[in-house]
Amino acid sequence: MAQRVIASDTPDPSGAPGSSGEAWHQLVELAAARLRGAGWRVDSLRHERDAAWHVAARRGDKWCIVQVLAPATSADARQVRRRELGEAVRLTPRRGTMEQWFAHVRPGGQVVFGTEALNGVLWIGHGDEGQVAERLGLPPAETG
Repeated sequence: MAQRVIASDTPDPSGAPGSSGEAWHQLVELAAARLRGAGWRVDSLRHERDAAWHVAARRGDKWCIVQVLAPATSADARQVRRRELGEAVRLTPRRGTMEQWFAHVRPGGQVVFGTEALNGVLWIGHGDEGQVAERLGLPPAETG
């Protein structure tokens, strides 16, 4: 079943006059706002379009790392970016999720399917499994 997204929730990052950089910035901020609304603490934002991840959020000892993609991103491009996200973050399922957002929004706000979560089992058992913050270049999680 297709979902609909409110048009004002999905800025047009197509590069139309007055929208290119500003719209991309708005997409990243929208992702952060949605995570905050769901009870996540946003620790870091990256607004560079080619960054491996754009929003890093924590809730307790769990992480949600979001990669923002332009609406209607092709399947091939999503796959390449998914690989970049996984290799940069290496987040195991017990530590949280790595997700791609907005690529599935089509013209008119129709969502073909929702966010796409990466499978992190590949990184279980690596020596740096618990060092998520360090891999992201963030201060370690607060204790206590």
